[in-house]
Amino acid sequence: MRVFCDLNVILDVLLDRKPFIQFSYKILELAQSGEIELVISAIFIDTLAYILKRNWKTAKEVRDIISKLLFLVDIAFVDKKVILDALKFNFKDVEDAIQCSSAFYDNCDLVLTRNKKIF
Repeated sequence: MRVFCDLNVILDVLLDRKPFIQFSYKILELAQSGEIELVISAIFIDTLAYILKRNWKTAKEVRDIISKLLFLVDIAFVDKKVILDALKFNFKDVEDAIQCSSAFYDNCDLVLTRNKKIF
């Protein structure tokens, strides 16, 4: 099963956000064991780096975290068509629209997020 993972799920683990960390950590375990294929959007990496840096991580720590994460996930394809289609969605947040569009084009079976308002 291909599971598109929203940034907030990964941030729960990386930033030790309670009470969500237990569920989010389980998702990473399922990806590591191969029970699911975890997919993220390419724009996820930029946003993740920014948030980690803002949370007092050094540049080296940010690179190390991203390198480790990339062993667990696939990157959903994002190109002009994905973005143009995303802009047709009635989302307030363009980033969320791009992630949804890239999940669709990458044939993901479901989107995993805590963002109930959008997805």
